Amino acid sequence: MLIASHRSEIVELLNVPAHMAEERFPTPTNQVVISSASPVAAPQSRILWRRAVEGVYAATLDGEFAGFITVSGSLHTLHGPHSQMLGVYRSLEAAFEVLELELAFATGPTDLITTS
Repeated sequence: MLIASHRSEIVELLNVPAHMAEERFPTPTNQVVISSASPVAAPQSRILWRRAVEGVYAATLDGEFAGFITVSGSLHTLHGPHSQMLGVYRSLEAAFEVLELELAFATGPTDLITTS
């Protein structure tokens, strides 16, 4: 490691007192700490899908229009809340999931999470 081999020169250049150097710039080690994450349940979707007419599904999020899907044969064309095309998918479920992700990114990471 280049930085580890020049640690003392870097500390000296930064004008850090010797007694503070270890605290502010600890000597690197090759140790890796691995911790396990607790399983977390995904939040329930607040998107409600309804079949509007044959081959058209409409989505609402908290009562507001959120997008729609048109079905033509085995193709499912997804449109967002401003009728912008978001893609063509091979299944209705795939299109549902993409809209969910699009809306999560558009509204921010915490807006779609509900707490009990």
